[in-house]
Amino acid sequence: MPINLKDRGRLLGNEKGMALVEVVFALVVLTATLSLLVGSLISLNRLASVTEQRERAAVRMSSYMDSLRHAAPGEIVAGTFQSVVAPESGESWQVQCQSVDGNYHSVPVDTATLTSPLTVPLTVRVTLTRKDARGVPVQLTTGAICQQ
Repeated sequence: MPINLKDRGRLLGNEKGMALVEVVFALVVLTATLSLLVGSLISLNRLASVTEQRERAAVRMSSYMDSLRHAAPGEIVAGTFQSVVAPESGESWQVQCQSVDGNYHSVPVDTATLTSPLTVPLTVRVTLTRKDARGVPVQLTTGAICQQ
């Protein structure tokens, strides 16, 4: 049976626009979508910043360890070792030497007060802590065996 054009408006509900509830619902969906998008962009930006800080710290740590491996063990233990890597603002270096019992001692090490002698060859652990632009700490720790 064909539909009469006069009945067409009645069959479609005779709606001329959207109800206020539909407009509010559409705005809520749009706001949620935009919030997720902006949040994702902020997270990606922070992740990139942390990655960049870690890369910079790794390069500095590598240079420091290269110069440490060529230093005399006596200089390292005494704390007189001078690295080619100067500390930058907002970063700190901690150098520790390992004793035979497995404990680590910060340099300078007073060997007279140690209950267990230092390892031979000298095992050293270095920790670099630095803060990024937002003040978030980035920490890298590595070790080396110094034989000279």
